[in-house]
Amino acid sequence: MKYFAMIDGGQTEPMEIEQLVELGLRPDTYVWCKGMADWQQAREVADICRHFRRRLHDRLHPVVEEAEVLPAVPENPEIGELKNYWQVRGEIINQHREETPDTPPSACPRWLLLLAFLCFFPLAIAAVLANRKSLEAWNARDNSEAHHAASRAKMLAGIAVCLGIMIGATLIRIL
Repeated sequence: MKYFAMIDGGQTEPMEIEQLVELGLRPDTYVWCKGMADWQQAREVADICRHFRRRLHDRLHPVVEEAEVLPAVPENPEIGELKNYWQVRGEIINQHREETPDTPPSACPRWLLLLAFLCFFPLAIAAVLANRKSLEAWNARDNSEAHHAASRAKMLAGIAVCLGIMIGATLIRIL
């Protein structure tokens, strides 16, 4: 659809939205097209708003070519044929999971575990066990599992605190 616009103090000829944007169409620019009762600001016209939303989305979410994401599928020497796409994808995901830092996992802080016990002890027990599993995995040189277990311990302790607060608030309200 072609619009007239008031840009730089003058009226343009009927143009597509893209052309108007190149001329300096702004949200406060007045536009008019056939079927409109009167001139309106561009921000009030649905087609123009949709155009700008699409442009903003495209800028924030650039299209990534599949070739950039997945490497070329190597040939499998044992079988002599190309590997399946899903096999390659799974290998990439597993490789990423194994790439964990060589630093020890940050264990769940003791104050959080204590607070979890005070708020909702069943989940706090699970958090302590996950924290212990994290330390055991680190000592066994299983970095990936150590980091996953440490994250799980923190998550469980946080959930225990939140549940305890919600249950406490509910009990106070009931009583």
